Amino acid sequence: MGDLTLARAFALPAFADRRLAAFLIGGVSVTALGAANGGYYAGAWGWGALAFLWAAGIALGVSADMTRLGVVFAGGGVALLVWTILSGFWSSDLTATGLVAQRQLLYAAAAIGGLAVVRRSSVDALLVGVWAGIVLICGYGLLTRLLPDHIGVIDPTSGYRLSGPIGYWNSFGLLAAMGVLLALGLAARLESVWVRALAAASLPFLLAALYYTFSRGAWLSLAIAFAVFVAIDAARLQLLLAAVTVGWAGAVAVLLAHSYRALTTEGSSLSAEAHAGHRFLVELALIAAAAALSIVAVAFAERRILVPEAARRAVGAAVWVAVLVGVVAFTVRFGAPWTAAHDGWHSFSTAPSSGGTSNLNSHLSSFYGSGRVTQWKASWHQYEAHPWLGGGAGTWADYWFRYRPVASVVHNVHNEYLEMLSDLGPVGLALLVVFVLAPFAALRRARATPLASAAAAALVAFLVHATVDWDWQLAGVTVPALLCGVALVAAAEGMPLRMRFTPPLAIGLVAVLLIVAVWVSVARVELAKISSAGHADRWGAAKRAADRASTLEPWSSEGWSRLGDVAFLGGNEQLAEMAYAKALARGRDDWQLWLEHAQASTGAVANDALMHAHRLNPLGVSFAESG
Repeated sequence: MGDLTLARAFALPAFADRRLAAFLIGGVSVTALGAANGGYYAGAWGWGALAFLWAAGIALGVSADMTRLGVVFAGGGVALLVWTILSGFWSSDLTATGLVAQRQLLYAAAAIGGLAVVRRSSVDALLVGVWAGIVLICGYGLLTRLLPDHIGVIDPTSGYRLSGPIGYWNSFGLLAAMGVLLALGLAARLESVWVRALAAASLPFLLAALYYTFSRGAWLSLAIAFAVFVAIDAARLQLLLAAVTVGWAGAVAVLLAHSYRALTTEGSSLSAEAHAGHRFLVELALIAAAAALSIVAVAFAERRILVPEAARRAVGAAVWVAVLVGVVAFTVRFGAPWTAAHDGWHSFSTAPSSGGTSNLNSHLSSFYGSGRVTQWKASWHQYEAHPWLGGGAGTWADYWFRYRPVASVVHNVHNEYLEMLSDLGPVGLALLVVFVLAPFAALRRARATPLASAAAAALVAFLVHATVDWDWQLAGVTVPALLCGVALVAAAEGMPLRMRFTPPLAIGLVAVLLIVAVWVSVARVELAKISSAGHADRWGAAKRAADRASTLEPWSSEGWSRLGDVAFLGGNEQLAEMAYAKALARGRDDWQLWLEHAQASTGAVANDALMHAHRLNPLGVSFAESG
């Protein structure tokens, strides 16, 4: 009681109400990271870790107990962080390794902060916050497509595929898919009728946003996760009823999204896009209103109608019949499973024919891997070269540019598990598996909590999609998935195996991570000062900021390389040459640094630098680029 009084005395009313705190930790983190380019860049990681760890410190000061499964979950994140840091001893790129460690610090902090704040009674508040954050991010992204004359965003790399504030269309599609699963769970389960109505209303918008990403992986992940949702849910009849009640709205939204050619075809005129988008937005609003009214009607009916046990069993049998019919239909259409698998792999690993249509609707019906198999082979080859420890966190990109068989520019493997194996070896992969799969150990006890199955399904969607993409590098997508893991662990809070820490010990453990988060955040501030001072031609201030950043991160070349970039663009080639030389002292295997050094230098120095760049990236750097 004294701890609670102390928390209130420090003007922290949110922690006096764990439901409000849970909602905020979900909604604010998902929205902020999603809006910050999907949390792809390092600037968002330190501040995000600070926020989670601050919340953890306050909450643990009030109550420092945690289930053993929670300790395994959070411990897995911390252990992966420690192993990532240790890989710096054998890494060929300490700058990249340090950046990966900063991102993992955020993920470990998200697990610790979530587990410290959320309890079984506030699981629904956490998931409502995560869902609300996803809706805000996906809603904004969708509006850039439907209102291009007002808030249109030009992304020359997306090929007219909706990427929203996340910055990558496939991961944006995954985020929308996770939002669909959470919205369905909220619409089916919450006691609050008006929140159920809002969740139902969000489904058409989320599915429209998902459609315009034209992401096959996101749709496949959604389908698999929904099947898992139905299979594990303790109140399957209620879930299926809600799915049918609002599913028609989502289906209509997808059909309409498909029908507007101006919104699905590259090169459409702005006027055509705006006309179609405005009309579709009105239609979506009407569909959403109808979906909301439908779930309200179901909510009132549920309170008055008692479903007999025979009906529940009949529904369960109908589900299995539907699965059987689906298997038969699949076999008739695609042949025996082994035949379908062979044909699918051949299609996936074969390059598509050139000259495709500009209408992206056709992309959803294709099944080629966009070069993923080549990346997977390269990742396996790096692992074979370093079978025990891996090449070091963040080094796959260097390996790719040095040994790639094709001139594709790729910085991350489109398979997180293979990249973890090639970078951090079997130990790193094992720690990742423990970290992301630990929440499922709570499923048996958590099923009694109404929204546990929805959280599990959203996490399944993320884990499935990570087999074909690099979502792990986008904190704005990974953190929502980890918070769903937090919800799953917290939903099993009634399990008897609990561990209690004394407040000083718990806060001390968090404080260590908090100091690290402050450290890296201050370094990011100094890096930002380099750019701002350089753009104002204050070269002395820029050089001092680079020196401070390099002192804070003695393993990283980023401070001097950023100074080199700013100085070169500002016409100060002498400072640029000096900065690149200092950066190369910490990053000799970075081909881009060598190339930049060559461009900022002359004579023999430039030729030597260009030779190093060509050796590290033979398909991307030619000797003709010397200046």
